[in-house]
Amino acid sequence: MSARIMALADSYDLLMSERPSGPPVPHSEAMKLIEKEKAQHFDPEIVNAFLSIEDRFRSIAYDLADSEEERAAAARKERS
Repeated sequence: MSARIMALADSYDLLMSERPSGPPVPHSEAMKLIEKEKAQHFDPEIVNAFLSIEDRFRSIAYDLADSEEERAAAARKERS
């Protein structure tokens, strides 16, 4: 179970972070991608639990962004 939780959390973190393959995606896009992989890549129960507290994940991701620029860029993308 813990590995399933970490797989989803790690994927969310990767999507929300600056990476060599591209810029971070907005929280809403990350959520769509995760939901799309429900029952294929991610445990459905874990995805359902994650979706039920997604606002908390968004808040944590923005609070722990690597830089103020990344935080501001993520917030701008989310609003558009």
